[in-house]
Amino acid sequence: TSFKEREWHAWFESYSSYFLAFASMAQEERVEMMSLNCELYVANNQEARWRSLVRQTRAIYSGLLTTASNWSPFPSSVLWWDALDFIGVDAYFPLKGKTVDDLSKEWLPIMAQLKNLSISTNRSVIFTELGYPSGTGLRNDKPTPADYQLQAYQYEALFRVTQFEKWFDGVFWWNWE
Repeated sequence: TSFKEREWHAWFESYSSYFLAFASMAQEERVEMMSLNCELYVANNQEARWRSLVRQTRAIYSGLLTTASNWSPFPSSVLWWDALDFIGVDAYFPLKGKTVDDLSKEWLPIMAQLKNLSISTNRSVIFTELGYPSGTGLRNDKPTPADYQLQAYQYEALFRVTQFEKWFDGVFWWNWE
């Protein structure tokens, strides 16, 4: 969607009011970290407006800030990481492997790109969302033992490729029921 300037102005005015109320509450409750948004990949192109909201947020909230960028477009498309404390990625990169080794190999070029982004912005990376369903993830799905094994491999591969990376600071897990 391509908003006109006045539409972006109205959207950010509304969103800022909404978000700053939560930032104030987060400060009162001593919340350690907040994400300014989740997967707003079109809105994330409004760099100056996000920088303004970050400044407004920091005036009332002393905790850490990130935003939860989608895995695609690649998080390097966010041009205001330097205003935040962490690079946040909802890391649902489409991996096709069926073994820990194959999945780990698929992660390697992604991790290299994320490391380069971390270095270029001087910010650590966190996965603001990541989880693997057992089976299809649909409510009526009945996972098989093979589905559970693949799910375990997916987590193991992630742990393998992140465990020694100093630029990587952790994961917020998505709950697949």
